[in-house]
Amino acid sequence: MKRNIIFDIGGIFLDDKNRKITEKYGINIDEQKRIMSEISFRECLLGNIRVKDYIEKFRNTEYYEFAKESLSPENYRNSLPPIQEIIDLIPKLEEYNLYLLSNNILESSKYFYGFVPEKYFQGHIFSFEEHLVKPDPEIYELLLDRYNLVAEECIFFDDKKRNTEAAEKLGIESMTVDSPGVILEYFGNKNE
Repeated sequence: MKRNIIFDIGGIFLDDKNRKITEKYGINIDEQKRIMSEISFRECLLGNIRVKDYIEKFRNTEYYEFAKESLSPENYRNSLPPIQEIIDLIPKLEEYNLYLLSNNILESSKYFYGFVPEKYFQGHIFSFEEHLVKPDPEIYELLLDRYNLVAEECIFFDDKKRNTEAAEKLGIESMTVDSPGVILEYFGNKNE
């Protein structure tokens, strides 16, 4: 078992596939992806614009209310509910060095730390702070360099295959997570 554990946040600790809001507005997943790419959310992830400014870009569109409800920090409980099984696991992993590597925005990182205190992690790399996004190899290399990690001593959990594949190319063992069970099984169901 690896000593250095690297987690993504969305899809691991926070359910970014929650459909409550998209269903409310009658939007399917493909349409949501199209809407978010039409006015590039990537700029938020890169830290080039704040989420409130991104939402404002939708003001004169039919998607303004959807963008406001799904992206406003005061609505994260509905749009990004916590995945409690994984959150409950973190305090039980004290024998490991835990890190975060996430395409993230300031607002959702603050929201996340409301569930899992920062004290449990030895460090993090957030896209909005570094102006880099996964799967760019540079963001993985930055994590390794900043925290003096050896790739072969790490395992990375992410919900997107393109991100785990990029990490593997750098020698970081990776698991694509499609349910909390993947992580719970890896750690021997410490929640039981």
